[in-house]
Amino acid sequence: VCLEGIMGKQTSGPNQMTQKVIQSIEQEKPNWIESQLLKARKLSTKCAFMTIEKSTALEEGDSALELTEQKINMMVLEICHKPGGSEYLRQIYHIMRLNEEYLKEQLFSMNGSEEKPLPIRPLKTTLRSVEDQPSAFNPFQVYEAFSENMLDQSAITKWDWNWSNLLPNYLGLDKMTFSVLLKNR
Repeated sequence: VCLEGIMGKQTSGPNQMTQKVIQSIEQEKPNWIESQLLKARKLSTKCAFMTIEKSTALEEGDSALELTEQKINMMVLEICHKPGGSEYLRQIYHIMRLNEEYLKEQLFSMNGSEEKPLPIRPLKTTLRSVEDQPSAFNPFQVYEAFSENMLDQSAITKWDWNWSNLLPNYLGLDKMTFSVLLKNR
């Protein structure tokens, strides 16, 4: 409404508040409105020119298909909104971390002027084989085994505590909660 009033394209009568705002701006900075309209016009023509440039570059197959941070964020959001999306992102992250050196080599070879491309190899998806990986800590399994044999001292002392799996699960807890959990064990 304010912009239409300034440009004189408003079809209905101008609002009193709008008129006051326009007059106060014109009194304080006489050429400010014109300069802002000029900036807006330059920006819109620049955007239109960039859009035309992009479409011709895409038609020619230039490097306009380069991923930008905004496109990556949009892809991440799209993955997140799908069912199981956060788990997919976690898997993608771990695969990228496991293959970081290989991916860097591939990226540098694409950017460099090497004539011979690097050989493609399958990506690592796990640290070790599936059989070697320890199962995740399950507190219900521990509680069940512990509560069934609560008074049986031999069962308590023979329990195979997997501390390497147990401790990382509690690293994010505050000191008081961790001490209470530890005391109750």
